Amino acid sequence: MENKLRAYMDHLFQDVPNTKKAVEVKEEILQNIVDKYHDLVAEGKSEEAAYNIAIASIGDLDELLASLKDSSQTPNQMDSENYMAWRMPFAVIWLERAKKVFVRCLMFHLHCYWLGELCAAA
Repeated sequence: MENKLRAYMDHLFQDVPNTKKAVEVKEEILQNIVDKYHDLVAEGKSEEAAYNIAIASIGDLDELLASLKDSSQTPNQMDSENYMAWRMPFAVIWLERAKKVFVRCLMFHLHCYWLGELCAAA
């Protein structure tokens, strides 16, 4: 399925010049949707559902792609509005992962506390 995700990204970026910045942006987005895909599969989603959700999670990239296509703009001059539109989906993904880690840590500590109470009572 990772090949299918890469093919989707290749299609999105087909009209974007192959600059260093464009490649970096494309690879970062790809890595994020691959991670999202694997998280969803690990949660029990089907491969197809996980693929669709991962693709949907990147949102609308039209402005970002347009800014990368614009030959008058150097690769490092992405304006702040486009940058924030590009970063927002990654912030949401990061927050989702942080929430999962927090819940897992909390559950682990509660479990350890509960086991400690049981051992102390015995």
